[in-house]
Amino acid sequence: MCTRAWARAVAAHDMASDNSYNSPFDASTFIIPEGWHAFSDLLGGVDTGLLFLRDGMIVHANSTLATQLGYTDDELAGQPLEILFQPSGTSTQPAQPSMEDGSDMYLRTKGGAQVHYQLVANRVDTFSDAGCVIWVLQPMLSSAEVDQLTGDDAPPPTEASSLTDHLPDLIAVCTPDANLRYSNRAFRNAVGTHADIAQQVHEEDRPRFVESLAQAQPDGPAVPLAFRLRGQGGSYRHVAGEVRNLQNQKDVGGLLLSLRDVTDDVQRQQGVELDKKRQLHYLNRLMRIAQHPHANFSSALKVILKSATKALGTHRCSYWDVHDDPQKTRCMLAYDELRQNYHEEQLSLPSGMSLHSLLQRVLGSDHQLVVADVDQDPRVAVYCEYFHANQVKAVIAMPVRHGDAYAGVLLLSHVGEARQWRRDESDFAEIVAGLIALILKEVDRVRAEAQAKHFARHDRLTGLPNRDSLLDQAADIFPKMTTRANTLAAFFIDLDGFKEVNDTLGKDVGDELLKASAMRLRNVVRKNDIVARLGGDEFVLLAVNLSDMRIADDIATQLVDTMRGAFSVGGHKVQISASVGIAIYPFDGTDLDTLMKKADIALVEAKRSGRDQYRMFRPQLNDSTPPTPRTGRN
Repeated sequence: MCTRAWARAVAAHDMASDNSYNSPFDASTFIIPEGWHAFSDLLGGVDTGLLFLRDGMIVHANSTLATQLGYTDDELAGQPLEILFQPSGTSTQPAQPSMEDGSDMYLRTKGGAQVHYQLVANRVDTFSDAGCVIWVLQPMLSSAEVDQLTGDDAPPPTEASSLTDHLPDLIAVCTPDANLRYSNRAFRNAVGTHADIAQQVHEEDRPRFVESLAQAQPDGPAVPLAFRLRGQGGSYRHVAGEVRNLQNQKDVGGLLLSLRDVTDDVQRQQGVELDKKRQLHYLNRLMRIAQHPHANFSSALKVILKSATKALGTHRCSYWDVHDDPQKTRCMLAYDELRQNYHEEQLSLPSGMSLHSLLQRVLGSDHQLVVADVDQDPRVAVYCEYFHANQVKAVIAMPVRHGDAYAGVLLLSHVGEARQWRRDESDFAEIVAGLIALILKEVDRVRAEAQAKHFARHDRLTGLPNRDSLLDQAADIFPKMTTRANTLAAFFIDLDGFKEVNDTLGKDVGDELLKASAMRLRNVVRKNDIVARLGGDEFVLLAVNLSDMRIADDIATQLVDTMRGAFSVGGHKVQISASVGIAIYPFDGTDLDTLMKKADIALVEAKRSGRDQYRMFRPQLNDSTPPTPRTGRN
């Protein structure tokens, strides 16, 4: 007969004496009569198990039997009797176990092991109206084996031990060699009733665990514990707590282990450590940038924003250049980890206005804004329109200094779900903002140096090369002229009527006129020609690679013609002209200084002849034209 059929037969046989009980039995309201406790103690003592059965179902098992079999007090209630018997073919249980008093039974523990019992008594309950069959079971084990199952080397369960069953912590009492003597419900649920606790400790942590037990002295201080403990499912959980040696206390009589499952905490801490390692990796990259600041702001910003996004494990990182005018406020660059790309952004109405207000607020506060949930933080409640439009749920906004004031904002955005930013993450964002400020400072420095270098060789008003630049370029050109068949012409240009405009309409109009004149000169010269301002209203043009002398005439004609048109400057229409003197290499000189002197002589001749024209230098002009002092304004 199979175990299932045998269990049903047991129920049918034993319940035959009371056929009037037909309603379902409510185990939650069943109370074990005191008489059965006395009967149990009389028959077997504190190791005796009681099993209450009806219709082949377990109605109740006392705490002793449940503990011996690895169950909690209420786990067996409502289960079929067959769960306590091994499947056919794997058990030492007889094919049809006897139900006579004194017969042997092998019951299966929750972990699958067999425990040998003697059926001390098989009785119908006469102490209550439940109509149950009671089995009184005595474990056929040595005293040490009983200790391993129930912890009954200590006194029977007391009120204190009952209270520990309601504690969430894992409580156990063991011998100095780690043999389990007692465990509360939380411990049994997590670990089971394995006799040797040390065997459930991870092999790497086991030596330290055993050493900690040995360090616990009788009635001495608690010894801290931290190890991995194997649960009933076979996986390991991190536990931490302490052990106290209470062998001298009668109600304990062993080592008291008080443990707490800290797996979530350990995993969270491990995640934090991994985050910090990732941050350190990208921080090293950023420090290399800080040691050698990149003058190319866009290139440096790409590295910074991408590194910050990956270091903090967030979704977007952007830098905003903030102005009072929302139309001028813009995202100079953003890195999107979700799309794996960079982009720029202009504020779009109306959602952009809410972000503009927030960015201005961050600049005005001079300190970072850390928000775990934009929908729950009242500081950003009125600015949520932009965040909702971009699915942003958590942000860090960090002001960035540019020069003497805060002018930009670093914005880190987490998409889709709220995020509790840690202090180390907000500190990292502050470092990133400082690095952007350093790059901006380096960009300003390089730009200032380049500007100073430019103005050392260029006229500040017109942007044309100045005298020093002209001399430097000539020093490079003239030594090469001897090897070339082409010639070169020097044009000395003076603006007719400029002094009258400057004196009559003022310096500002005069400056605008000079800038407009320089622009017209640029439009006339060829690609490789050099036009420079010497000062005041005087300009010089070096026309190189002239294959024909007639090209110099053509250029001079264009110079004169281009200045004849009216200028519109400062709200005025003014009319001026140009006089031009020309000297040709090598006929009039072989160096710039000589050519300039002779071109100046030709210029005086052009002015003497009525202005608004050009003249080529002729040797006869050396004697007939006295030097004319320059009257132009520097």
